[in-house]
Amino acid sequence: MKLGVNPWTVYGWDLPEAIGSELVSCLAKMGCQGLELVVDEAHNTPELLLARQMELSAQVKDLGMEIPSAASALFWRYNLASQNEDLRRRGLDLVQAGCQVVRAYGAGVFLVVAGLQERGTEYARSYETAVRSLRQAGQFAADQGVTVGVENVPSNFLCSPGEYARFIEDVGHPAVQAYVDFGNGASIGSGYPENWITALTGRIAMVHAKDYDQGFKAFVCCGQGDLDWECVFSALMHTGYSDYLIVETPPKGGRGQPSFASGLQAAQTSLSWLAQFSSR
Repeated sequence: MKLGVNPWTVYGWDLPEAIGSELVSCLAKMGCQGLELVVDEAHNTPELLLARQMELSAQVKDLGMEIPSAASALFWRYNLASQNEDLRRRGLDLVQAGCQVVRAYGAGVFLVVAGLQERGTEYARSYETAVRSLRQAGQFAADQGVTVGVENVPSNFLCSPGEYARFIEDVGHPAVQAYVDFGNGASIGSGYPENWITALTGRIAMVHAKDYDQGFKAFVCCGQGDLDWECVFSALMHTGYSDYLIVETPPKGGRGQPSFASGLQAAQTSLSWLAQFSSR
């Protein structure tokens, strides 16, 4: 398995600038092999990322790195399970644009959030709407020759490994797979992240790696929380997964705006911890 980093690790959940050469260079010096792009509405919009494709791809390649995937936090706003058709459509437009970015950069996976439960809406209706949205998303991805990765997130929707796996089955599109997050799995329900891995055997497109501190109820750098990493990696190896582990561990669980230096330290801490497992 290779090790990558999402810029949220360095900047927090809101990137204050465009992904650029300074970040890429610093990550490369740590031994990072992959950079996950972030799609937002400020400095890293789909349009800006597409316009910078040649420049940014060259910077990454020159430093011996790859771009395996892209992610967006905008699905917390543009809910793919929403009964508001405008919101849902904006979410689907984001999927379509994100898949175009992924293809342009020669990556393979675009991370999405399946949906959020809305007040006053029956759960079954939200579920059906999300399934319908992800089937459309799967077609967008297939048209671009990429994969949509549905992440398990701590929300009010798809709150168990079994339901998460069943959702992927119900979508039933080969271009829609799972984007499993260790730390998120530890924060949801039973807190046993290995269950989220084994439930999706054969359907994991990409993996986010972070730890979780049960006492403080906060996400932390890999190796600094309560995850049983031996158990997690045993489960991951059992599934046959051999692609990237993407670090997503902003300082202080992403609260506030970290300094660039503290963000780089967070990346280094997690990369160093994961190195002992990734080479197995």
